[in-house]
Amino acid sequence: MKRLKAFVADADLKEILHKGSQAIVFRLSGIVLSYLFTTMVSRNYGIKTWGTIALAYTVIQLISRFSRLGLDRAALKLISEQRELKENEAIGNTYTKALSILLPSTIVAGVLLALFFEITGTRFSDQLYAYRWPLGFSIPIFSLLYLNIWGLRALKKIKEYILLENTSIFLFSIAFLLVYQQVEWQQNISIIAFFSAIAITCVLSFILWMKYGKFSLSVKHGVSSRALFKLAIPLLITSSLYLLMGQIDTLMIAAYIGEEEVGVYNIFVKVVRFTAIAVTGVESIFLPKISKFYVNKNWKGLERMALKSNLLVTGATVVMALLLLLCTKPILNFFGADSHLLFATMNTFYWLLAARFMHAILGNSPFILNMTDHQKVMTKIALVATLSNVVLNALLIPKIGIEGAAIASLVSLLVFNLSAVVLVKRIHNIKTSILQKLLTR
Repeated sequence: MKRLKAFVADADLKEILHKGSQAIVFRLSGIVLSYLFTTMVSRNYGIKTWGTIALAYTVIQLISRFSRLGLDRAALKLISEQRELKENEAIGNTYTKALSILLPSTIVAGVLLALFFEITGTRFSDQLYAYRWPLGFSIPIFSLLYLNIWGLRALKKIKEYILLENTSIFLFSIAFLLVYQQVEWQQNISIIAFFSAIAITCVLSFILWMKYGKFSLSVKHGVSSRALFKLAIPLLITSSLYLLMGQIDTLMIAAYIGEEEVGVYNIFVKVVRFTAIAVTGVESIFLPKISKFYVNKNWKGLERMALKSNLLVTGATVVMALLLLLCTKPILNFFGADSHLLFATMNTFYWLLAARFMHAILGNSPFILNMTDHQKVMTKIALVATLSNVVLNALLIPKIGIEGAAIASLVSLLVFNLSAVVLVKRIHNIKTSILQKLLTR
């Protein structure tokens, strides 16, 4: 009983529970809206059309991640530390400096992406070719959105962060789709609705940043470009490899099989993501707190908070996974006439569910390494995990289809997270996973 009281009385834990619960509500609403938009598209336009949107989203995420050069992640770390030290003017300078480099870089990337489709034609995807310029324009728009999202996260504006990252795009996609259904267009209005939603979400993110953050017209007295890139490039490599590790399966399914299979696989990914509600809620609060413990060199405090947050995440993930297993059939039937395609590949769903559970139970070690100036170590881990993912996808997808992609995701995720757990223990002498603590008693 005393241990339970001490556990609940922890001030940092109370903040995680309070603000994390708010984040979970927004996350849950985002998942529901995501399911709703997916269902509207798959029921009215087919799973293949949803596969095209999922493929477009993957391309936007990957190109945007590379072209924003890690500046959004660097801004998160710097702004978190500046907020902790109450250096308000420095926050504005950091944001402006990152923005001044990010915009030209991402505009060039967007134009090159559109030109790539101009040159290659319909060989990669006929529907993406038809929307190559909206796809290209989405790169700088999506990049600015994420600079604002991570900036708000650094300022601990968790509701706004979750709203923008998990809810707004699908909320606006549904709204635009309903509006466009009243207009007689020859284009695929579900794809146009998705691009429109990204643009309006970016506008909203900028309004929120101007309300809560800082914007400086001068970058002379802020962080130097050299210092910013010194921090940003390792974060860029690590985060890009991590995203590639999570998204390469979609690209390789499209290359080896087709957009319909991409749609089936992405629906499974979305359904399984239901179990990640607690992960998102807790990580939203825990990530900025790493800077607080790091600045004060409070390693025991960091270990205590990492273990407590991991216990919350693991328990909640188990409950969510059990609920999902009990309701799998009605959930999959919800996606319409093409749902038979889902039931034909149920092993894929189980592998993805196992991957999500292992991600929850292995803790926040990758974030701790990134936020405590060990980005180069994380880069090496991410590179090994990504290469293993690519190799396994190339070997397994041609033989067993999308189930092979799910197995590859599980294995590469284990390589990534287990390596991080071991290194955090070796570097900082702290444990971050309840499983690790139980096994080493």
